[in-house]
Amino acid sequence: MNNSWRVSLYIFVFLMTFGALISICPGQQISAVFIEKALDDPAKIDYRNITLEDAFDSLRKQIGIPFEVDRTALAQLPYGQLTTLSSVQLQGMSWRDALRELLKPLALTFQPGADRIYILGTDALMRQPRRLNLIELDSLVRLQNSNLNDSDKNLLHQIRQITNTSIFRLIEIDQHVEKAHPDSVNKSLSSYAQPASKVLDIYSRRVLPNKYKLEQPGAWYIRADMVNGQSTSIDIVILPAVDLNLLKLQRRINISFKNQPIQNILYELANQGALGINFEPGCFTLLDENLVNNFSLTMRNATIKDAFEEIAGLTGLDPKPVPDGIHILAGKTLLEKAAERERQAAQAANPLACVIIAKLPGTEFETMIFVREEELRQAGVLEKYREFQKKNIAEFIRFLRIGDQTVPVIKK
Repeated sequence: MNNSWRVSLYIFVFLMTFGALISICPGQQISAVFIEKALDDPAKIDYRNITLEDAFDSLRKQIGIPFEVDRTALAQLPYGQLTTLSSVQLQGMSWRDALRELLKPLALTFQPGADRIYILGTDALMRQPRRLNLIELDSLVRLQNSNLNDSDKNLLHQIRQITNTSIFRLIEIDQHVEKAHPDSVNKSLSSYAQPASKVLDIYSRRVLPNKYKLEQPGAWYIRADMVNGQSTSIDIVILPAVDLNLLKLQRRINISFKNQPIQNILYELANQGALGINFEPGCFTLLDENLVNNFSLTMRNATIKDAFEEIAGLTGLDPKPVPDGIHILAGKTLLEKAAERERQAAQAANPLACVIIAKLPGTEFETMIFVREEELRQAGVLEKYREFQKKNIAEFIRFLRIGDQTVPVIKK
């Protein structure tokens, strides 16, 4: 009986320990599954005049899952995290669908993660070159949630009709056009319905090469012309993608970095401008190691462009706007410094053997010829030169020791 009790105790301890290990080891998988299950649970939302910040705090308590909101996406909204949701009542659906409906009027979306839910900006929102006002945000949301097809080849007319807004205008490279380019429209619209924002993506990429013979694709953004707080027109502005990124670089920022890796600082600057960023392979290896890992930068009321230019001046890196964001290259000065370091390293590895001073034939001018060990090695006389050098150094040392007044003659 006593042994049976001990066996039972051992089994109990084993099961408890094994169960604890199971619950600890694959924690992220269980968290991800928990999030997916929570998103499928029934939802109930009843918000009135609540800020976005308070709404996410309430959702965290209701669903039991932390939320992480992309700061750059918030910076695109009229009042950031203080943007107000006037009235939202949602029930009879899952949290997954409720979140989608809640975020739709803000041009936001969400992505379940391993241990939290990420709130992100839609592509169209992140494309905008600056913080939107309320009218621009409403127009952007209309374009994202209104479907177009090829039943009407007049793109602008169809946008006005479906969005129920008559003041949309199309601006192509600073030119107001009454009708979209037919060939580009034909290649942008299809028989199945797709969001107007998606159609504009396709149209923008095609119209600049097709109509204006530009090599790079276009991109679009929303701009409301305001007079006395009222919009006189809402423009869909299409321009080269690089030009749109140049507009993003004009955003004003306040930053302070102390002893940070320079690559992290560059990522943060690009993030604040909603810009993609990539790096020329090996560009950081050309920098002094102290610059790479311990860089400091403080700027107040400066543009993102100012910050990039400051870094360029201090490091020799060269930020170039490209259609998909910013490309960081090694600038001319940095390349020259790197070449000089390579030259010095090569000289250290190939030391100077001797200097020959000779008169130029037929003149009174003298020239200096620098001879390096590698050159003597290639000529097959390095060992002979070393014997010659050793012998003459020995003779000079002997002269110094005996105090002979006659200067030794070194024969070659």
